[in-house]
Amino acid sequence: MIQSIGLRAIRFETSIGCLPTEFEKKTPLECDVLLTIEREFTNFDSYDTLDHTFDYRLIETILLEVARTRHFNMMESLGHLFLQTIIIRFPFIRKGTITLRKPGALASGAIPEVTMVWPDGR
Repeated sequence: MIQSIGLRAIRFETSIGCLPTEFEKKTPLECDVLLTIEREFTNFDSYDTLDHTFDYRLIETILLEVARTRHFNMMESLGHLFLQTIIIRFPFIRKGTITLRKPGALASGAIPEVTMVWPDGR
C-alpha cells in the first residue's frame, strides 16, 4: 500500500544565508515535509503498530540533524541534503517533498519559499 506521511510547520534555526549577518547568527526557518512510502498492509488490526509505518518523529529528527551539519548558503542546499539523507536511510520512501520558508528575510514581510521534490521526474 502506498501512503503519504508528513509534518507541517517545523520551526527551527540554522546557519543559512549569503549575507554577512547570516554567517554571524542563526536564522529561523519553517519547513513542511511530505513523504510517499510503500508498506505492506494485509491485516490492519495486526499492523496497527509503529513497526508497520514510518514514525513521523524521524522526519523532524533527521531534518534537525542535517540543519546542524554546516552553514548553508541557500535553502535549496539544505533541502537537497535532507532529501538525500532521509532517502538513503529509508529506501522504502518512493517520493519526498520539502518546502522551506525563511520568515523575516524581507522587510516587506513577504516570505521566501523553495520546494524540492525527489525524484525530480527527469
